[in-house]
Amino acid sequence: MKRFLAWCLAAAMILTMLPSLAFAAAVPTSGKLEGTLAAKGSWKEGETLSADFEKVKPEGVKSDQLNYEWFRVDKKGKSKSISKEATYKLQTEDIDQYIQLTITAKEGESVTGSLTTAKMGPIVDKNSVPVNVTPTPTPGGSTPSATPAPGGSAAVTPTPTPGAVFGSGNETVNMGTPTPSVEESPSAATPTPTPYEREDNRTSSTVTTPSPTPIPTRESSDDGRDEEEQVTFGQPTATPAPNTSSGTSEGTNHPITVQEEKVTITTDSLPGGKVGEKYQAVFAASGQVQSWKIMNKVMPEGLSFNESTGELSGTPEGAFDGMLRVIAVLPDGENVEKDISLKIAEKETSGSESTAVSDEPEKTEPSEEVKDPSEETKDPSEETKDPEEKPEEEVPVEKVPSLSPYDERVNFGSLYEGYEEENFELTLFNTGNADAEDLKTEIKGDLADQVTVGELSKIESGGNVTILLSLQPGLKAGKYSSKLIITGADDVRLELPMEVEIQDRNYTISLSQKSLDFGSCSEGYSESGSAKVAVTNTSIFPVTVEKPVSDHFYVSGPDSKTISAGGSESYTVRPVTGLKKGTYEETLVFQSKEGAKASLKVKVEIKEKDEYSFDVYWQNGSGNFGYAPLGYNDENGYAPHSRNLVIRNTGNQTLEFKQPVSHSGNKTVYDITQLDEPTRKAVKPGETITVAIRPVLGLSPDVYDEDIVIDAVNDGRDPVIGAHVTFTVVNESIYRGVDLDQGTVVRENGVSKTAKGLGLPSTVKARTTAGTIDVDVVWNVDSCDYNPALKEEQNFTVWGRIDLPSNVVNYYDYSTMTSIGVRVLAYDPKLANPAENRIYGIAQGDVFQAGKTISFSAEGSGMNRKSAPSRGDIRYEPTYWKVADTNAKWSTEGSWSKSPYSASFAIGSSGSYKLRVTFTKEEYDGSQWVSRANDSDGQDVKSVAFKIKGTASVSSAKSDTVTKVKQAVKTGDETELLPMVLLAAAGILVISGTGIMLRNRRKK
Repeated sequence: MKRFLAWCLAAAMILTMLPSLAFAAAVPTSGKLEGTLAAKGSWKEGETLSADFEKVKPEGVKSDQLNYEWFRVDKKGKSKSISKEATYKLQTEDIDQYIQLTITAKEGESVTGSLTTAKMGPIVDKNSVPVNVTPTPTPGGSTPSATPAPGGSAAVTPTPTPGAVFGSGNETVNMGTPTPSVEESPSAATPTPTPYEREDNRTSSTVTTPSPTPIPTRESSDDGRDEEEQVTFGQPTATPAPNTSSGTSEGTNHPITVQEEKVTITTDSLPGGKVGEKYQAVFAASGQVQSWKIMNKVMPEGLSFNESTGELSGTPEGAFDGMLRVIAVLPDGENVEKDISLKIAEKETSGSESTAVSDEPEKTEPSEEVKDPSEETKDPSEETKDPEEKPEEEVPVEKVPSLSPYDERVNFGSLYEGYEEENFELTLFNTGNADAEDLKTEIKGDLADQVTVGELSKIESGGNVTILLSLQPGLKAGKYSSKLIITGADDVRLELPMEVEIQDRNYTISLSQKSLDFGSCSEGYSESGSAKVAVTNTSIFPVTVEKPVSDHFYVSGPDSKTISAGGSESYTVRPVTGLKKGTYEETLVFQSKEGAKASLKVKVEIKEKDEYSFDVYWQNGSGNFGYAPLGYNDENGYAPHSRNLVIRNTGNQTLEFKQPVSHSGNKTVYDITQLDEPTRKAVKPGETITVAIRPVLGLSPDVYDEDIVIDAVNDGRDPVIGAHVTFTVVNESIYRGVDLDQGTVVRENGVSKTAKGLGLPSTVKARTTAGTIDVDVVWNVDSCDYNPALKEEQNFTVWGRIDLPSNVVNYYDYSTMTSIGVRVLAYDPKLANPAENRIYGIAQGDVFQAGKTISFSAEGSGMNRKSAPSRGDIRYEPTYWKVADTNAKWSTEGSWSKSPYSASFAIGSSGSYKLRVTFTKEEYDGSQWVSRANDSDGQDVKSVAFKIKGTASVSSAKSDTVTKVKQAVKTGDETELLPMVLLAAAGILVISGTGIMLRNRRKK
């Protein structure tokens, strides 16, 4: 029996858990936004862009979980917000600009964080022709035909695959894997080429290029299939010839994912030129370039290079066929370099129409227009060619190497004896059309045994090699020169001068002063004053300075001090005490162990004893305290600082002084330090007393001139004017500034766009020397970023300018601008209360006669508001109703999608029944009501119980037959709820029965 009870309890537990599993909610997409965000669309005016979530994590993120913001980015990197919609249609003002998209998870969603795309673009105008052009097919066939080259060779016309990529500058068109078609017969028909033009935004010239696709350079793989080819068209953008089908149709936009990459030089080769004809070309890059350089300094004569614009222009004076090493200096200081070919041909001989035939396949130059010979017409006045004249024979191009250095000389600079190994990196360029081989180096001259040269054997045509030249230690002082000679096959020879200067080590020091005069002192002095002298090492090597010694002057400081190059050391010099009457002059010599010297002349005069004498001097400056504005004080910084007046006993007897006073009658405006009696009565020879003098605060505008009277009691002399003081107070106060930020005001949603509507103050506090005052302020409300129509919260700044009163002077031209932050609160949405959801027509406990039609209606909270809804408003809409008996054997149901929210039903059997009405939460998004059924309070169910008495027949639609129970609310699990409920009920019955049985057994 116990085992049976255990099995029953286990079965009951399992059954009671099943209903909870049926209601397990589907887990929404959640996590932090990561990965790479891109955009779908074409970068052309009028096209619509949208977000591409292919590489965004977590997978399955939905558009309604995100906020969007599109930015326009100019060429300087400055961005501006242009839209907050999920898509963006490119405008005219976007042309030549870039676009960026930022997505941010909405508040309360299961995803968090934000992502931003790279800069996308630049945007082109709607009339621009895409670069990925499909060549004109041969009539009557789907395979593009090849244009035969002279002599019967066939030109290959690649067929591009969709999704061709294009850039800026010299366009590189990636046609994908082309399918060439080669016509073997030399007599194959050649389609008439159609020229296309493009106005390059970096040059003033229009480049015309024929439409037939240039012959691409092809590399075959081991399996015989062609590798992906790149065809360089140069500057122009191709315009399809008539009847040419474009690789990208107007109606189809292929997704383009743009990643911000490192800036590259996009120019692959320069257009050819001729001697004596004007030439112009501009180097191009995929991003912003600060300046351009040609590193190998090799350039055809007659051409000049503009480093700011990258333009190469002029009239060539000689032929040239080689490589230019071009460097683009980026704004961040990084360099990008590339070797670019340039060919300047000799000018054709007058009357000659022959063209040299090259071994290389024919190429269509981007800067030359190719015309169909069959369409060429000749001027009748043109000179008639002699029919017997033989065509000029082909002149083969001589293959020769040509070496040129980056540096015109090898200069190790100026070194000092004892130097360590010095290195020099020399870059050599081969600008010829053949490899420079069997290269050897040789040094002739003074440095033949002192310089070693790195390995050098070969430099390929158009290439460069950097070799290391090392100057070994050991050279003595002097100038040395040599010659570096580089020779090789095909009579290659290059000579470069080599030089270095070795200097002796030079040690020098200097003094901050060349002489010191300590004035005069009376015999018996105890203090005579002192002065500081700085010794500076003016050489580039450390020196060890020794302190000079004298019988009459004392020098304080380190006895021996090593001073680094450019460093200094201070010494204090003063006359020694106890000198007798006389004049003492001496030259103190500071010298170093290395031989550097610097002399200082010093002088002091010792006078005969003076029984009673004193002098007065200012310790810091003079007695002129300048001027101050009205209202000066210590807080605003315009109150003058006190100045020390020193009284020195220059005699040999102790002096007694009276308190120094300001001699101005009753107009005393200066504070003078009050000296105590012991201080005034015992001033020994050489000693000093000091009083601090300062104008009092709060003086009115005026000029205050006074004298400071000094009187010694026992010197037998009248009081003396020790010093004169002056101070001026001006009438105006001086403006000291206003706070740039006046804080933040908070306003309700929808207030008017005025200073009053926004609650801005009419005055603000400004600082002056007379204190803080209220000044009027004019707010520039019209320029602030505020839209009264928006319902969202808005935070913005309003700038204003203050008006200074006439008695306040802006002497220092401080800014009068100020600002204040404004926070306009978001619209407070009207909420709904589930407790206000109501069922009308059936009351709790009502009893109805069987067969009678029962009608009811439902009203949700917030459904009957009279005002128009605004974004964020909440309501509960009745959406579903169901009537069932208590045994769940009979039910009927219905749903609503719009008003009226009422229904009727009839029941033919007596019993107890319950009506349940489901109210679904909805939120207004600004244009429509959106269901929020998935919220925690997204659905509210109200019920009312009633009874039916008697029995009656009803219509078939309203019969009391058992109907199929409606499925549970969708939770991510398709399991029907009724079987789960029945299982749960069975579990409860088993548990209850077991409990009753156990209780009866205990009673027995």
